[in-house]
Amino acid sequence: MNTKKRKHFRIISWGGVGDALLLTPAFSAIKARFPDARLSVFYPREPHRQIFRHNPHIDSLKKFTFGHAPFSRIRYRLRPDAFMMPAYGALYPTKFYQKHAMKIIGEMIGLDLESPRVELYLREEELAAGDRRLAGHKSPILMQTVTGCSANKNWPHEKWEALVASMPDHTFIQLGAKGEKPVAGAVDMTGLSFRESFAMMRSASAFVGVESCFAHASNAFQLPGVALFGPSAPVIWGHNNLTNLYRNASCGPCLDILLFEACPYGNGCMNFEVATVREALMKQLFTGKNTY
Repeated sequence: MNTKKRKHFRIISWGGVGDALLLTPAFSAIKARFPDARLSVFYPREPHRQIFRHNPHIDSLKKFTFGHAPFSRIRYRLRPDAFMMPAYGALYPTKFYQKHAMKIIGEMIGLDLESPRVELYLREEELAAGDRRLAGHKSPILMQTVTGCSANKNWPHEKWEALVASMPDHTFIQLGAKGEKPVAGAVDMTGLSFRESFAMMRSASAFVGVESCFAHASNAFQLPGVALFGPSAPVIWGHNNLTNLYRNASCGPCLDILLFEACPYGNGCMNFEVATVREALMKQLFTGKNTY
């Protein structure tokens, strides 16, 4: 990044869906600094492609397999330094950083991202379809109850049901993967593609959920809401459009240590009272604003 002569940047997307979302502000930053350079992005899985589709800063978007990008795979094996893979998780950010993941990614690429914001580029027809899905629902609140990253991030299912029951004047729309346990009283829209789910954020009233991909996507729309943090830390993965609830347990944040292992202390860091979440959500509904 210290040379102005570089004409081609090759970035390999890494991690989960949330990590792909957090990578997006780096693309526009590269193009702003090197407007004449070519940016090629290689993705490992289909959800990443959904996030990067129609991004005007990406010149080439390909799946990083030998069948889809044979010459790039060979080039990567022969000269990996020609590619960038911002795998910031290997840096154990919860142990060694006090800055946002988007800024850490920027530093790994060699850029200073001062005020990064997640970037999603949905077409008008996609957004209109999202509007239609929410039409007729009273004050719709998008909700994500579980994450595939770590079960330690999840809030008890019965508390989700209690939250929905405590706010009868609002319609909760449950997002997520098909087959997730439905929340009583909520409208089940699990199983939609990521882009279909993201498109509803334009006309939703708010978001509430665990710290995961939909919380990150809400930042692109500046959708107000609440995110629940347990083993992860808001300073790294929180967003200013949300109220980030965090108990700051003495044993945490532990996401980089436990990873997929079960919490030995019974997930005490996720023991939020329903009334606490409801109060934070109601405040966001009255004071927040969707500015997409």
